[in-house]
This record gives sequence, structure tokens and C-alpha cells, in this order.
Amino acid sequence: KKKQIDKASAETRKKTLIKEIIHTLPLTMNVKIAEIPLNVADLTTIKPGDILPIAMPDTFPVYIGKSELFNALIVEDKDKLFLSEFTSKTEKSYE
Repeated sequence: KKKQIDKASAETRKKTLIKEIIHTLPLTMNVKIAEIPLNVADLTTIKPGDILPIAMPDTFPVYIGKSELFNALIVEDKDKLFLSEFTSKTEKSYE
């Protein structure tokens, strides 16, 4: 019976440790705001002061590493930028 209690106690400690790791594991989210296709010749002609045209998407993909998690809007409030209105990358809008 003591062996069974020790096993249950060890399992409880393991679950607690896993939860603690999950809740404290640092991650970096990246938001892709632009992608500019260039060839090497174009890249060599860029100089300070040049303005590169980019098309802004309706929503922006948000990643952790190479995994796309969801899409979001970028909104401004009091001179700060925020992510808002999250949608899963598989969610479709039919509006």
C-alpha cells in the first residue's frame, strides 16, 4: 500500500512540475508584417533613403518559431501597437 501511495505522490509531483513548466516556459511570438520578393540584383541596388513599396494584408500571421498559430489585426491605441481580433489560421470568414 505504501508503494501505491508513493507512486501516486510521484505522479502528482510530476503533473505539478509539468504545469509549472508550461506556465513559465518563455516563448517568442513573431508577427509577419511584410514580405518583399527581391532578387540579388534588386537587393544590391537598395540604398539608405530608398522607400520599398509593400502591400498590407487585412490580417497578419502570428508565429512561434516556424509554426503559424493564428492571424490578428494590428491596432494602434495611444501611440502603441497591439494585436487584436485573433482568428485561427483555419477559420474562414464568409462576410
